[in-house]
Amino acid sequence: MIKEYNFTVDKTGSNLRIDLYLKEKIKEFSRSQIQRWMRLGGVLLNGNTASPAAALKGGDQIKIHIPQEEIRLVPEKIPLDILYEDASLLVLNKPAGLVTHPGFGNKKGTLANAVAYYLKQWVTDTHCFSRMGLAHRLDKETSGAIVVAKNSSALTHLTQSFKDHLVKKVYRTIVCGSMKLSQGEIEGSIGRKYRSTQMEIAASGRYAKTDFKVLKKFKDYTYLEVYPKTGRTHQIRLHLAKIGYPILGDKTYGLKEPLISRQMLHAYSISFLHPVKKKPFHVTAPLPTDFKEILKSLENKAA
Repeated sequence: MIKEYNFTVDKTGSNLRIDLYLKEKIKEFSRSQIQRWMRLGGVLLNGNTASPAAALKGGDQIKIHIPQEEIRLVPEKIPLDILYEDASLLVLNKPAGLVTHPGFGNKKGTLANAVAYYLKQWVTDTHCFSRMGLAHRLDKETSGAIVVAKNSSALTHLTQSFKDHLVKKVYRTIVCGSMKLSQGEIEGSIGRKYRSTQMEIAASGRYAKTDFKVLKKFKDYTYLEVYPKTGRTHQIRLHLAKIGYPILGDKTYGLKEPLISRQMLHAYSISFLHPVKKKPFHVTAPLPTDFKEILKSLENKAA
């Protein structure tokens, strides 16, 4: 079985890179997977193979063939920390170190594999999508709340809510440096570095905004609550590093900390309109043990 997609680009898609356009159109797959299909010749733009950086114009025709092996997901018995569950939603507390969904060269041991196993009673298509209803994602080393849709209607609702900026996400983080401000906002367009998995602040990137509030100041660190207003890759990490306060333990955009195994970033809560009940829905994910231990250590030193 090969899954196919066909798109006709409208005016809103003009001048966009094709990989970015398709990432917005096909939420089930990551951008890296889409780029891989292009390298394999599985994406045609007006009948010709397309490169990820190809610029689109109104009226362009895109046809995609996704190989069977790309959409097969192996269910795996991996423990899940369930914060909330009903007939349409599953909210999980993702631990740090667990990849959200499969990617090129990384098809097993992910949160999506665990969800596939847990929700197998709802899966009727053996060639199920590799994201298993995950409408958003968290970096591997970021912990916290992540929402899974149990059916297509819930996934459509969540996907549209994210697109319309109707989902409120709150993060907690510890950054290097004692902030002088008590609150603030950061703006800066974000794009991918050339031939790299890293992101960077770039005028040619996509607009991004992050608000923050100081919860507690220490001598050399600050405990923050962060409110991303957009959802760009690595947005919080990049924005905080941009203003001189990189996240503690962030080896990519900050300083390597020999005693910290991962970046101290936690998706603390998420709020949106419930897809069925049509009422405000809110879930909080408790701080993980490693995060609380670092906070306690900082408080003890300050005492």
